[in-house]
Amino acid sequence: DFWNTDGRLPKAISGNMSYWLWGRERELEDTVIALWFDQKTLSAWYQEVSELEPHVWARGAPQLAPISIHVCRHPRLGSQELWQRLKRFAP
Repeated sequence: DFWNTDGRLPKAISGNMSYWLWGRERELEDTVIALWFDQKTLSAWYQEVSELEPHVWARGAPQLAPISIHVCRHPRLGSQELWQRLKRFAP
């Protein structure tokens, strides 16, 4: 949501901390951008996983940099199962 200043991206969905408690308002998309996940985990969840160049956020905490970024397409699991796995994931 932080980078969605022009409203062109869907609202963020996250399993991080209390964000997960807010739930999801819609089914998970066929294509997602995943931050901080590893390739192995995402490949188990999605048929196509492309790793982008890691991002170093200058204002972020040093322990969070660099941020891994993956574009994931074609989920192997349904939205409900992905949501439950996201809840249990801790980067």
